[in-house]
Amino acid sequence: MMTKLFLALVLAVFNLSPDKHSTYSISSDDWRLQKEEELVFEKESELSKISFPDFDWMKVEVPSTVLASFVKAGEIPEPIRDADIYSIPDLYMEGAFWYRKRFILPASLIKERIFLTFDGISSGAQIWLNSKFVGTVGEDRNSARFDVTGLARGKNALAVKINSEEQSCGIWGDVYFSSTGDASLSEPFVEVKFEKDSCISRIRVGATVSNHSRSRKEVRLKGSLAGQPFEFSSHLAAGESRQLGTTVELDEPALWWPGTYGESPLYDLNLKLMLGRNESDCLSLKFPLRQVELRGDSLLVNGRRIVPRGVKMLRPEFLQRYNPLHYEIIASYLEQQNFNVLLCSQEPLPALRQAADRHGILILDSLGGSELQLPIVPNYESLALYIDPQLDWPQGDLWKIHGFDLSKPDAKAFSDSLTALFGAPEDAAAFCFLGQWINYSSVLSLLEGSVCDSTATPILFSHPYYSSMQACTYDYFLDPTAAFFAAKKALEAIHVQFDPKDSAVRLVNRTARDETGLKLGIQWFDFSGRSLADYIVNIYSCKASSVQRLGEYPKPCAEACFVRLGLYKGEELLSENTYFLPQESLKDYAAMDRAVIELGGEVSSEKGMWVMEYSLTNLGDVPALLLHAQIRDEQGHRVLPVFWSDNYIHLLPGETKKLQAKVLISACPKVPKISLEGLNL
Repeated sequence: MMTKLFLALVLAVFNLSPDKHSTYSISSDDWRLQKEEELVFEKESELSKISFPDFDWMKVEVPSTVLASFVKAGEIPEPIRDADIYSIPDLYMEGAFWYRKRFILPASLIKERIFLTFDGISSGAQIWLNSKFVGTVGEDRNSARFDVTGLARGKNALAVKINSEEQSCGIWGDVYFSSTGDASLSEPFVEVKFEKDSCISRIRVGATVSNHSRSRKEVRLKGSLAGQPFEFSSHLAAGESRQLGTTVELDEPALWWPGTYGESPLYDLNLKLMLGRNESDCLSLKFPLRQVELRGDSLLVNGRRIVPRGVKMLRPEFLQRYNPLHYEIIASYLEQQNFNVLLCSQEPLPALRQAADRHGILILDSLGGSELQLPIVPNYESLALYIDPQLDWPQGDLWKIHGFDLSKPDAKAFSDSLTALFGAPEDAAAFCFLGQWINYSSVLSLLEGSVCDSTATPILFSHPYYSSMQACTYDYFLDPTAAFFAAKKALEAIHVQFDPKDSAVRLVNRTARDETGLKLGIQWFDFSGRSLADYIVNIYSCKASSVQRLGEYPKPCAEACFVRLGLYKGEELLSENTYFLPQESLKDYAAMDRAVIELGGEVSSEKGMWVMEYSLTNLGDVPALLLHAQIRDEQGHRVLPVFWSDNYIHLLPGETKKLQAKVLISACPKVPKISLEGLNL
């Protein structure tokens, strides 16, 4: 079941990699895998002989980890289900494994120099090609590039030894050969230096250039950045590698900013390395113009202090099964939530870096502060894929394995809050739905509360590499929970918020620009939607990266329970937030008057996506609470991923909300439908 769910997400393939010159990928589904203790050989080099017998090895796909290969073959259960993470036999966790691949390189690829590249591989892996030892992947690296000139030929055999030290060991990135002349390019760079006020003083561009020949060579590097050409020459001694660069002037270039601080443009960088009249190597890729510095506990981008809000990624997926489409989805999800930082504890694949650059997410390997361990429960349809709720309710050992442990203070506080507001849930389905209210309110309160201290420690949420309920605003199957939309709201670029503790209203500016001419509307309503108080606040100026207290606006009477804030600049609505402050618990929510919702809209297609423009209108006399929309296919199955404008909303009587949802046509070939649930529908 898990494999099918992943396949549903990979039907669309994005071309996200930089252009590679003269490359040949050997990633495919006809690799072989075997545990070392099952092999008989005298020398390790024998395993990379073309004639070495591997007919009894398991046929596997690369990219893939060792465990993922055995899961796909059905030899061990999907580890994200139930307690199966603890049921993996030691056979698959200890010792060494060997990958093998026979292949033929096209004659056009075999030039002066040939390189073998692994985009994602276990550190410490050892490589052999055609009976010759190639090299070892660095202990602190998860990628490698080897010069295999003289080893590669027409018919080849490659052998890779992986020492099984963790569950994600294997080859999880692209494997390819590339060819160049006697000089090659690597590690391209664009360095930006600034004067005051983030004004560019210099742009230096270039790459590391290597002379692989046995004689001194004159190399000429030609290229362009954002269409601006450059060219310069240098001499390299035999076998020398050196970083070469030059200064480029651009007319009013746009800087790359993370998250809400500005736009995140990328510029085309094209490089050609010439030896005499012949092109020896070339690269084409996209680059941001930015300068990133860490000064003590401060993060500076383009000379400006940035308050980091982001996600920690221990690994992309438990068994490294993500592809470029998954990285595009993750980066888009982070951008939608107005996060600006992704902390990666392992070297990210190129596809993840490129997706992050496009969506304004800054990838760092470390940052001050600690990860927040806040319980966030998934929707029931996802939970049922983690565990069998009927067999482990109320929350038992399986819930603990997946991150919701009632013996821990945070999980107990979550459960107590839910019970105090709604009463004890009758089953896991009710717990997951009502838990979305707690998801939303706890994350909103946490993030809004942090803005009062501009030097606050970064609040970090986890990317769900495993089926966990720990601090994940979207779940393992990429279904956004209510916490997702709380983060999206609380961290928006220009944000107005209400503090129930002291009735204070604050304006938060997370952009790099000052704002003027703003107007704020504050309205109080009773439970029937009747307006009780209405205030207008003119805001003449709001400085960049600031928090401004606008005053206190307490309940006008005991019946008041909804307060709505609307911030405008002219006719444009910049921020709108509704806070529901119930007078008492909602334990009788099942007996509440039913809301009547009219759902309308239209569906169109655009760039491989279904675009659903829809509206929700409350036709009844009571507010509609916790409205949750989902996209479903013609069989009624949930479609993921979905890119929502908003979700988990409250709708007052007579009110209409216009919303949008986008899904991949490849994930739902026929026109999708919207289903709706709510607390009192």
